[in-house]
Formats: sequence, C-alpha cells, structure tokens
Amino acid sequence: MKQLFYFLAVAAAAMLTSCTSNEEELWIEADGSGRYESTMDLSGIYPFILMGLNSESEEEEGEEEDPFTKMMEDLLQSESVDTLISFSDMIARELEKEGKDLDRLLDSLQAIDIEEAGITEAEKEANLKMFREMTNIQLRMQVKRAESLFKITTINTFDDIAEFEQGGNFMETMMGMRDNAAMGGQSEMMEDVLGAQTQFSLSGKTLNVSRRGQDMGDMSEEDKQQMQMVEGMLGDEPYRLTIHFPGKVKKTLNSKYATRVDKETVVIEIPQEDLKNPDMKLDLGIKFKGLK
Repeated sequence: MKQLFYFLAVAAAAMLTSCTSNEEELWIEADGSGRYESTMDLSGIYPFILMGLNSESEEEEGEEEDPFTKMMEDLLQSESVDTLISFSDMIARELEKEGKDLDRLLDSLQAIDIEEAGITEAEKEANLKMFREMTNIQLRMQVKRAESLFKITTINTFDDIAEFEQGGNFMETMMGMRDNAAMGGQSEMMEDVLGAQTQFSLSGKTLNVSRRGQDMGDMSEEDKQQMQMVEGMLGDEPYRLTIHFPGKVKKTLNSKYATRVDKETVVIEIPQEDLKNPDMKLDLGIKFKGLK
C-alpha cells in the first residue's frame, strides 16, 4: 500500500502548502471547549489512487496488512460510503486482541526509561503527544466512486481553547505512519509544510490567529514537481477558515483577509498566490465577548 500512503501524503502536503480544496472550521463554546474540523477534498486524485491500489493489490497478494491500511483500502474501493472512524476505538480493538488495553499502553509509554530506550525527554514527550492526538482523532470518510468523490474530514475536540493547538490531523497521522509506508525522504517536506499551518492562541478576550506563507526554497526540485502535479489535479480554491464564537465579535484586527459575516462568525479567506508567498504573514486578533 505504498502507493496509497504516497498519494495521500503528497496530496495533504500540497493542500497544507496552498490549502487547495481545504476548508477548516472552528467552533468555540462558552466554557472554552470546542471542535475543530478540516476537510480535504481529494477527488482530483481519487482515480489515480484507485489505479495505484489495483496495481499494488496484484503485486502484494498474500502479504499481511495492518488494520488501518486494510480499512482505508476497503473504504476507497467502496461504491459509496460516508462513515466516521475513531482512532481510539480502532487501537483499542487491536490491543484487545493481544490482551491489552489503551490506558495500560499509555501508562507504559509514560513509564519508558529514556536512557534505556536511547531517546531524549523531548522525543519521549513528542511521542506521547502524538499518541494522545491520534487517539483523539476522528475521521469522516466520504467516497462516491461513480462521482469520483473522495473527501477526508479530520475532527478534533478540545476542552480548553487556551490550550488548543491545531494538530492531530490527518497529515500528522500520515507522518506517524511514514515508516510503514516506506516514505523515506518525504518526511522533511512534510515537517516543513506542517510549520505553515494556521495556529491559534487565546489572550483574554482576544483569539489570535496566525499563519505564514510557505517557503518552498529548501524543497528539492523533485518535491516541487510532485507538489505542483498534485496541485494541478486538485484545483486552486482559496484557503477558507470559518470561526464560530460563543459571543458577539467586537472587532477584527490587522488583517485584510478576515470578514465578520454575522455577530458571532468570522471567515478568513486567503488566495492561493498569497499562501505561496514566503513573505505572507497572517497575524489576526479577533476580540469577542469572551468565555463564561
């Protein structure tokens, strides 16, 4: 299934760089909790993914697949599907087969001796963070084969917007599985792309939204060509982020990209050419009524 992971990873990288066919939505509740969703429309490359799956199924016949890969393969080759996938449930089922449970696994990860494991404390914390985020991910998969429709929506819930970081998305999941996918050098491209995602922080009654343009100067020519190829298949829609606040939005500061569409909703829309400009910086403060 290298072809599947390769296409999904490069496509996700292309969309996070230019946000082609990518829409995000953030809901903030009065107590500070909320939900974040990011939808990637991969319909433009869906026929090529199917071609790759069909060719590899013959080459890899008889090889054992991990549960996630098998599930993705089955969904992608369905005639029509709209389903919600919980990573925590999937991991829990696999652990149960081995007589283990999710809480005990997390405890064992927290108890790892870094000297014995040959890792740093920062690496241990990064692994724990990734594991927690993966178990918190839900994916909505939409496939309609006759219409060549393929969308992935990442759904993250959080308890406190002040501590929320945009993460645990499908892109990071692909990165976490890159060894299984034998993606090798693609990881450097992905790590650079991840740094250009939208970030959120809360300061009193102001939500700060920041983002930078993508600098592709350090990418290899091969990576650039791959990104341009996928972007050409996916289209050139602008990046769009909709934020729903728990109270009246009083003012939006310092951005030509933001529009208040009603008393409690702000939409940010950035043209693709701006997203590809390494000098572009979104530094937006949105004042609202505040949390209860």
